Amino acid sequence: MDAIGQDIRFGVRQLRARPGFTAAVVLTLALGIGANTAMFSVLNAVLFRRPPAAQPDRLVWVSATHGSSRRPRGLSLPDYFDVRARAKQVSGVLAYSHSWLSLGGGVPERIRGDVISANYFTLLGREPSLGRAFRPEEDDPDGSHRVAVLSDGFWHRRFGADPGILGKPVTINGLPFTIVGVAPPDFEGIEINDDAPLAVWLPLGALVEAEATPDARGLFTDRNSSGWIRTAARLAPGATLASANAELAAIGSSLRPASTDPQDASSLNAAPLEGGVDPSNRSEALPVLSLLMLVPLLVLVVACANAANILLSRSLARRKELAVRRALGASRARLVRQLLTESVILSLAAAGVGVLLSVLLTSAIARMGDIPAGIVAAFTPDVPVLIATSAVAFVAGVFFGLAPAFSATSPELTPALKSETVSIGVGRERHRLRDVLVVAQVSVALVLIVTAGLFTRSLTKAVNSDPGFTARHGLYLSFDLERQRYDAARQSVFRRDVLRTVAAVPGVRATALATAVPFGRHFEGSALIAQGHGEEDGVSAFVSSVSPDFFSTLGVPLVAGHGFTDRDDAASAPVIVINERLANQLWPGESPLGKQVKLAGGELRQVVGVTSTGKYANLVESPMGQAYVPLAQRTAGSLFLVVRTEADPATLVAAVRRTAQDLDPDLPLYEPTTFEASIRGGADKQRAAAAALAVFGLLALVLTLVGVYGVTAHGVALRTREIGIRMSLGARATDVLRLFVGEGVKRSLVGIAVGVLVSAALSRVLAGFLFGLTATDAMSFVVGAAVVLFGVVLASGLPARRAARVDPMTALRAE
Repeated sequence: MDAIGQDIRFGVRQLRARPGFTAAVVLTLALGIGANTAMFSVLNAVLFRRPPAAQPDRLVWVSATHGSSRRPRGLSLPDYFDVRARAKQVSGVLAYSHSWLSLGGGVPERIRGDVISANYFTLLGREPSLGRAFRPEEDDPDGSHRVAVLSDGFWHRRFGADPGILGKPVTINGLPFTIVGVAPPDFEGIEINDDAPLAVWLPLGALVEAEATPDARGLFTDRNSSGWIRTAARLAPGATLASANAELAAIGSSLRPASTDPQDASSLNAAPLEGGVDPSNRSEALPVLSLLMLVPLLVLVVACANAANILLSRSLARRKELAVRRALGASRARLVRQLLTESVILSLAAAGVGVLLSVLLTSAIARMGDIPAGIVAAFTPDVPVLIATSAVAFVAGVFFGLAPAFSATSPELTPALKSETVSIGVGRERHRLRDVLVVAQVSVALVLIVTAGLFTRSLTKAVNSDPGFTARHGLYLSFDLERQRYDAARQSVFRRDVLRTVAAVPGVRATALATAVPFGRHFEGSALIAQGHGEEDGVSAFVSSVSPDFFSTLGVPLVAGHGFTDRDDAASAPVIVINERLANQLWPGESPLGKQVKLAGGELRQVVGVTSTGKYANLVESPMGQAYVPLAQRTAGSLFLVVRTEADPATLVAAVRRTAQDLDPDLPLYEPTTFEASIRGGADKQRAAAAALAVFGLLALVLTLVGVYGVTAHGVALRTREIGIRMSLGARATDVLRLFVGEGVKRSLVGIAVGVLVSAALSRVLAGFLFGLTATDAMSFVVGAAVVLFGVVLASGLPARRAARVDPMTALRAE
């Protein structure tokens, strides 16, 4: 330990004595380490961070898997109640489900809430800081337990942190609820809030009131209605994850008897409650996060190569010092250890700077990728991230310091003691090592630039693809009449009035209503069954109930037949419009017009029109089936008001909102969004990935060019006398310039060739993430190679220009 301490103290003195060298290495490494810290923060928040609960290591997710995909999903309420009653390896099982709620009183608004089991706060060990949590009887769906617990942030924002809030009423979905508690300030549930901050919790018994749909009560008895309840549990004392899984497997088998068809097999299982997403979303996020984690590691490789080249340059100046120490008896291993200690000190110092840079990198990626603030707030470095960063810094310090350390301790003893130039063999070896490092940097940078180019071009193609409707001069906003307790008659009157009054707003060309719009993030799916076929032949599709003017207002082209009219009401024959994709699935090679089809559980409907196939959930989706039915024949309380405008729709948002609000001042109107903004949101994941890759790719390119500049500048310094001799013998400035730039280009061409081969080899991995182009897209490769090559010419040309201006006589006198 004394020897290690001596190495550290000596290393610190050496680095303090050379602040320029120290700053260059620290800043170079800080960029690479900062990129990894930023990604560690993302991975930690999504996959590893423990929830804000007591003894979080004893908490587990409980999920179901079904069919051959084995993808985790939520439970049904009956399954949850059975697990809660029968599981003995856990001391409690909680349930919760997300819900959007309408808040009345004052300024009406939509808020994000969770419907939770009564043991939610107790099981997590996060009792309200004010008031109480829910009681067991408040799980019962009898409608008598209208109580609410507010989040601390919502309590401050909406109620001014009123300490007398307990017992006061709040109107939710048109019904009075009594406030019984306020959650702790640092608690907003166990998931990352990506859409909006969580505002309120309601008891499980208030599920019917929260959902405000006629069939919500059936959720308490429908075992087939699964996937929407998220479930977590706390392991009982002495229980292990393995014992809990064994018990859950047995319970799952009794709930879903074994089937001879493996596609119907299902089970229950437990997994550690880690990260800010539930198991289903976790399985979706893993492939993208795995790819993105590789990128900053490659950036770190480039940074380490830069640091190694700087250390190689520094080792030349220390060769006499190291030779003296060897002459005095120090072994080569002892000197290597000392040099590695200095490298690790540099790397750990860079880690401190890198943590600060990671915040800036995360902010830049968030702005470029339009990542919601609620998600970005979760990406802050914490203790596990700092530990991971320190570990990476230590490994990086050894990695980039090893080769320079062995190289620096290898010169022959006598020439070094005489301050003579190192032997030719050693010099060539050192130059080969520098060349290899530059080639590695260029190849890695090209891989990242090409990958960023592929994702950026894919995103551009997605955003510029035809969405299936007219994007310019349109907007939508939504409202939910069922949550405001409108009966069928009042809903009909309001729909008629809102279309009429908003259409009269100056600048509005047309209006329509729909239960779902493209990229509106609210979808209803159903199986469509052609007449004469059984349910096993059903084809899954999105379904939307729309008013007669929907197709013309949104700009959805009809390719056959016609749309709906005012005569398509509840008293007329059921009709339906489908898109081309669905028509080809149901009746391949035939005209669907006049044919009969029904939605699952519904009556037969006649196909009267066919629309083109557009985009519905996101811009990079495969062609999806879409069906439309008249709003008067299949009504719903949650609706989108679609508005076509004469000019910029953003200028009419306030007027449209005010006009609709005048019909019912207590009705919250949600998400006023232009069509163009909704399209941008249809590629949000791709935009975030492209932003991250662009930032990291640019970072790698900058580090590579700094490395090329440093190698060329060092070569110019070592060959000053040679430059003088060449120029004395008649060489022109352009010859000197061509010499050094040519050497840089030769090294870089090797790196580019390696980078192209590596990028091509990665094509199979990248293909699944791209839209509209192949992973071997020639444009991305050509542009990437051209950018790297141009940068190399520029980076090597700057020191070469200085060499070309050297006075030959001065150069010849150089030592």
